[in-house]
Amino acid sequence: SARFFDEGYVRFNNILEKFLLLGQIQTNNVEDIENVNLREVIDGLLAGLEPTIKTKKLTVQNNVNGLIFVKQNRALFEFVINSVIDNAIKFNADGGTITISADKSTSQMTIKVADTGVGIPKDKLAQLFKPFSRADSALQFNYEGLGFSLFLDKIITDYMGGDIIATSAKDKGTNITVKTALSPIS
Repeated sequence: SARFFDEGYVRFNNILEKFLLLGQIQTNNVEDIENVNLREVIDGLLAGLEPTIKTKKLTVQNNVNGLIFVKQNRALFEFVINSVIDNAIKFNADGGTITISADKSTSQMTIKVADTGVGIPKDKLAQLFKPFSRADSALQFNYEGLGFSLFLDKIITDYMGGDIIATSAKDKGTNITVKTALSPIS
């Protein structure tokens, strides 16, 4: 029972952290803007997710160049990138592939995370970035989560001067594109 308590505590703490991030954004109380190396962020996140990647025998292709920087709040930026990569892992089939790429223009950075997983039916894509919604029926609990992270990702990317877009087809994988300004919008 101690293990279940510990797991429950970690999940509850994660939910509270998400609400704290939302509160910071809504009150415009986000500070600590810094230069963030995208490759460094992705490598760090993948290292933390390595046990799950190995368990599912996934192939991860990180095609992000080490010289791509963005000037944003690291915690917010990492939250979005972690959420998108975590979903690509979670909803991918065993032995699947995840491809991560990035492109930097003069005013924004575009990060793409593509997976070969279960995909999302077209009629469910519209609800994907709404709070507490999931692509699967609410009665199916075959994946952990409340359906809140992508909603928060959308709020954060809007705040960072960008956008988040999903394209997918059932049983053909999902592509998530995150766009963000290279520095905070004044």
